[in-house]
Amino acid sequence: MGILKEIQYSVRTFARTPLLAAAILLSLALGIGANTAVFSLVDALMFRALPVRDPSTLFQVLHSGDGGSFDSSTYGLYAHLKQHAKTVAGLLQVNATTLKVVIDGHADVVPGQQVTGDYFNVLGVEPLFGTVIEPTDERGSARNHVAVLSHGYWVRRFGSRPDVLGRTITIDQIPHTIVGVTRPEFFGLQAGRRVDVTVPIDGTDDRDFWKSRALLVRVSPDASRRAVVADLNTLFVQYLAASQRLSDRARAHSFKRLDLADVSSGLSEFRDRYGKPVTTLLAIVAVLLLLACANLASLFLARAAVRQWDLAVCLALGAGRARVARQLLFDTLLISIVGGALGVLVAWWGVDLLIGFLPDVAPGDLRIRPDTNMLIFTLTASTVTGLAIGIAPVWLAGKVDFRQMIAGGRTAALGAGAFKALIVVQVALSTILVVAATLFTATLSSLKSQPLGFVADGVLLLTLDGSGTGFEHERLARLQRQILEKLHGLPGVTHATFTTIPPLSSNEDGKPFSIPGVTLPSPEDGVMQVNTVGPEFFETFGVRILNGRGIDASDGSSTPQVAVVSESVARHYFPGVNPVGRRIDVGRGRTGGQIEIVGVAADARYKDVRTPTPRMIYVSAFQRSPEEQVVFALRAAGNLGGLARSAQRELLSLAPAIPTTDVKTLVRQRDERLVNERLLAFLSLCFGAFALVLASIGVYGTLAYSVTLRAPELGLRIALGASRAQLLLLIAREILTLLVVAILLGVTAAFVTSSVLSSLLFAVRPTEPWVYSATVAVLISVGVLAAFVPTFRATRVEPVETLRWQ
Repeated sequence: MGILKEIQYSVRTFARTPLLAAAILLSLALGIGANTAVFSLVDALMFRALPVRDPSTLFQVLHSGDGGSFDSSTYGLYAHLKQHAKTVAGLLQVNATTLKVVIDGHADVVPGQQVTGDYFNVLGVEPLFGTVIEPTDERGSARNHVAVLSHGYWVRRFGSRPDVLGRTITIDQIPHTIVGVTRPEFFGLQAGRRVDVTVPIDGTDDRDFWKSRALLVRVSPDASRRAVVADLNTLFVQYLAASQRLSDRARAHSFKRLDLADVSSGLSEFRDRYGKPVTTLLAIVAVLLLLACANLASLFLARAAVRQWDLAVCLALGAGRARVARQLLFDTLLISIVGGALGVLVAWWGVDLLIGFLPDVAPGDLRIRPDTNMLIFTLTASTVTGLAIGIAPVWLAGKVDFRQMIAGGRTAALGAGAFKALIVVQVALSTILVVAATLFTATLSSLKSQPLGFVADGVLLLTLDGSGTGFEHERLARLQRQILEKLHGLPGVTHATFTTIPPLSSNEDGKPFSIPGVTLPSPEDGVMQVNTVGPEFFETFGVRILNGRGIDASDGSSTPQVAVVSESVARHYFPGVNPVGRRIDVGRGRTGGQIEIVGVAADARYKDVRTPTPRMIYVSAFQRSPEEQVVFALRAAGNLGGLARSAQRELLSLAPAIPTTDVKTLVRQRDERLVNERLLAFLSLCFGAFALVLASIGVYGTLAYSVTLRAPELGLRIALGASRAQLLLLIAREILTLLVVAILLGVTAAFVTSSVLSSLLFAVRPTEPWVYSATVAVLISVGVLAAFVPTFRATRVEPVETLRWQ
């Protein structure tokens, strides 16, 4: 029989049981689709090679010490290595940033990067048209103000017009000439972060100051990695000796040596941030697919058991057992491949769902498409799934005794042991998934219940960055006051303020400080986070004042300087003493106690929900030089979406040259800090629920088949005097024994593997007793409910009818 006839026969067979076929396809589509979606995200974030020439020879230069590894660098180090390194084929430095671009009077903030002149040449990236940035374009030499656009930005902003070359646009207040457009496949050095505009780096700007700039080298083909590291470390020591004045402590902490990190798949920002959660999800969906395989194997086994008579007839007519086994295996492979094809559609939707949890990644930026890796993964998963679910029916076909069946005129009770084994596997795997879902849900609940120190509901945030716009000093301070007055007057607004460090923003501004008459015990105690705030900061964010007062509008340049300290500052630096009225200095070189503490505020979280509250001092923005980047905050009742649009219009009317960015609610900012926990909790709950459904279907199917096979035995027991209650107890005991064995195996496996989840948990132990108790209770309840119908059916057996079967 040819392949075409095999397919036709399988299709006709499944057409006789459309509900069964639909259930199988749905299970496969969800199982394979979930695996494909998570794999695609993992592949895009962690494994996909950069679209550059020979990415395997690209490495990032890191400096490290006792404090770990750091990816900052200086332009001076780049220039020193470029001039003297003998084992590298090229170096480049890149600073990912945002750029303020003005085109035809319209200001916009776009993701961009500043690069050294050899960036494109070292990467081997050719433009779609025009030219790229060259070494002579670096601002430290010829100061050629040129710009290269990404293909996407060229399409979106210029409508793919070919006459864009030579056009002048303003970037950070400086006119730049567009010289080229990159190819569509090139996104930069970080998967998930697009780069719209690339400009030359300014090598004269703090040449030897360590900044968050990635320094990359391309290793020479004839040089080993060890030789390159040795060469670079020799030059590193020379550079530090010539240009860096570092204390022994700083050297030991961060500057002992240089190391190389593989960046063939891109810089590690998103990989470090999301790598562990998405790989954990990949393990979870792999277990889910195993569970689906066990469930479908039991369905195919039941299907083959029902078809024993057909198989016996085929064998009696001369078909070999290998031929029958091949047909059964072909059935499972065919439906698995069809399910895999449907899984690609599920994955297409699932990828967008996954990326929706990642606040700083857009689906278009990752460019996840049905590429070769995805198709190979799906085909492999489908084939392996087909083989896995085909083993049981193939095994059953080998047990059929067609001579006995035809002579006896009835089917044999085969496969009962296999059914029980598959049920144990399903319930055990479900236990693992339910334990993981419970742990992640408990973690999310614990984090949400953590005291934040502020009230997130009803607060809208808008970021304004005046750097590079011409607003500075008194002009910038006057603009900020005008904006604050306008925003305060919007309908529904009860409080308005601005700040440099809003809650849960991860912003930092550590400054040295001193307290007259107090000797600080360690250098770490001499640095504190300083939050520059406008009036009504504490009222707007709902941060309680525990003692004294907050910052108000009267605290201006003509009044004595004041500050509010957090509760942790009062507790640490003023134990047993009321700090209100005490004086402190912020910044270097001050010893007179120029700032008076006028209040103590409750501790609030400013980095994330897991990190302890920082020691914070709040100073009045009206008593300091204006900060270029501030976040305006409005507290209001009602629709914050409408308020956001009104606020943006007011900002545009007052400062059209300063674009408003990062407009969001404080609730959204809070949720973004829980992105990994929300991702794991939501998806593990979905997968856990799906696992329970699959397990309940498996328990139901197995017991229904078992009751059917045992109908003659049960009828005989009733005929011999057994009561229906005794039958119920007999079946229930077998069910519970099966469930207890499966759950014990699952709990043991979950207990052993849950320790790897400890770094993802918060305020809940991987071995939390209540988690396992709840899981056992849920699984036993689901198993008993799934077994109710077949168990009830067993008690309704009529002995007269069943004895006729003997």
